[in-house]
Parts: sequence; C-alpha cells; structure tokens
Amino acid sequence: MAFLFHIFLGNLVCIIKDVMIHTMDNQQVDRNVSNGLLDSSASGACKIEEDVVGGELITPRKEQKLAALGFAGVPKMVSAAGERASYRFIEFFTANIRNPNTRVSYGRAVREFCHWCEDRGLRLEALNSVILAGYIELLGRPVMENGRGYSKPSVKQHLAAIRMLLDYLVTGGILPTNPASSVRGPKYKIKRGKTPVLSAEDARTLLDSIIPKDEEGNPVPNPPLSSLRDRAFIAVMVFSFARVSAVVSMRVEDYVQAGKRWKFRFMEKGGKYNEVFAHHNAEKYLNHGNCVDHESIEYK
Repeated sequence: MAFLFHIFLGNLVCIIKDVMIHTMDNQQVDRNVSNGLLDSSASGACKIEEDVVGGELITPRKEQKLAALGFAGVPKMVSAAGERASYRFIEFFTANIRNPNTRVSYGRAVREFCHWCEDRGLRLEALNSVILAGYIELLGRPVMENGRGYSKPSVKQHLAAIRMLLDYLVTGGILPTNPASSVRGPKYKIKRGKTPVLSAEDARTLLDSIIPKDEEGNPVPNPPLSSLRDRAFIAVMVFSFARVSAVVSMRVEDYVQAGKRWKFRFMEKGGKYNEVFAHHNAEKYLNHGNCVDHESIEYK
C-alpha cells in the first residue's frame, strides 16, 4: 500500500505542475491583453491546434521564441485575420526559419512592416503590390525626405523577409496570392568586397604579437596553450580567407591529410561543407605549435 501511495503521490505532483505551467501561460496572455500589448483575438494562438510532442505543449514555447524577436505577441493585423493566421505567423519564425541570425533579421523587418501597416489601419487581406512598393520606396528614401534612410542591401533584406512571410501565408491558405511577388527591390551590384584584407606586414605583426614576449622582446619558450590556439585560429583565417564562424566551429577531424598535403574542412552557410587545401604557412602554425621559424614564413 505504501508503494502504491508513493506512485499516486508522484503522479499527482506531475499533474499539478502541468496545470500550474498551463495556467501561468494563460495568465501571461491575459495580462498582455489587459495592458494592450496583445490583441484579444491573438490569445487564441495559445489554444489553437495544441500540438503535442512528447506530452508537452509546444505552442507556448513558440510564442516565447517570438517574444525574443521583439514581438509583444502576434501583430494585430495578423491576429485580425483569424486564429489560423496567428498560428501560421508563429510557425513561420519558429519552425520555418532555422538560422538564428536570419530569424532575428527577418523578425526585425516584419515587426517594422506590421507597425507601419497598423498605423495606417491596413488589414492583412487588403495588402497589394502598390502598397508594398510604396513601403519599399519609403525604406530607401533619405531621412531628410521623410524616409527611413536604409541602405540598398537593408531594403532588399526587408523585402525578402516580407515576401517570404506572405508566401508562407499563401501556402497555408491564409492569403490567395502573394502581393510582394511582383515588387522589385533596388538594384545593388558590387564588384569589390568590403571586407578589409591585411597586408603582409600587418599579418606578420598580428601573429607575432599573440605569443607573450620576455624582457628582451623574444617569444617565451613555453607560451600558454590559449596563445597557441589563438595564433592557430588567426593563421587559418589569414591564409585561407575563411569566415570567423567557420574557423571557430572547426573540430579536430576537420583538419585532415590528403596525400602529402593537408586540407581544411569548413562548415559554411546552409550546413554545407567546403574543403580547401591548407596553405603551407598555416600548416606550420598548426603542426609545429610554438616551434615555428618566423623567418621562414612568407606573408604574400
């Protein structure tokens, strides 16, 4: 009997815990509604199609991710289109976009567009290509001319975010067509990258300054491992022109031998691997650690 009582007590505690969590989520939505931060019709997004994964509700957690993007709930223009539109809006940022940086950038663009539409009393189903073209024109107009003063790449990013969201609403049956599909952004072509390239002298100075020096200005015989690690990272970036995020995410198995040479394997955007042959100077910093003849390194 004591064993059965403990089982019953444990189940009762789990039930009470789940009820308390669900009640707190509903109370938070009610407080947002009373404070005017969330439209009353948007509160249904917490209750619609309560998807269950492993016995846990995922809709409140999706709204928590949405709040991290700066949204105080589902925008009014979206919630006014119905509960399905609200759920589709939340699903767009939580399930459709996987890259966190893209999620934040697109969330900022969509939030600004929704505020602009709500200030003018525009409904979601009333959007058309003329309205969107006017908004894109406003983004690129200088501030002195009552515009937002965004650069051309920023304007193109805002248009891509709005177009992708509306297309997601179309595939979900919320909108009949995508009004942003025919809107064109500003033309932007660049022939030379903006990323600065270190000169040979600057690269040598940077790599030599990482290892601590003694009183006479010579490298210490046993530098800390953190200095050797940092110098190896920077050497890989200097001699392979790889992105910072690709280098710092490398593992030991991403530096492999291919015949008499070595290869770097970088994880690029979109989960794609890119294999490049290692520069012989980068190999010296990686293979020999502190035993590097600095005079033999050619910075070209």
